[in-house]
Amino acid sequence: MRREAITAPKLYALLDREFRKVRNPACSNCRMPLPFYRAPADEFTANWHIGTPRRCERGCHVKIAEILARLWTRYDLKLPVERRRKQREVPRYDEPVIHHHFARSGRTYTNHTPRSGNTR
Repeated sequence: MRREAITAPKLYALLDREFRKVRNPACSNCRMPLPFYRAPADEFTANWHIGTPRRCERGCHVKIAEILARLWTRYDLKLPVERRRKQREVPRYDEPVIHHHFARSGRTYTNHTPRSGNTR
């Protein structure tokens, strides 16, 4: 069975919606952890995982584990396509770089040794 590839925000929305359906209404502290990419161990494993939820006395962590087990077999995380940019030219530093003007201070820099005493 092939998994449907969905984006991370859609996957989180789906996980969160499922958790809200089964969560104990008395528990207002527990949240669904964010999904993140993880290279699959084999062809049967999903390419995502979630952070470890906190242990809850009302059993929310068990419900989160059940949701994870159910949706892990149905969805894969769609990885964003890397933007293809024009590669920048790598600067060469054969000669030292000397800045002759400090834009913020309005002062200029000249190549001379600093005065002794007050450097202002």
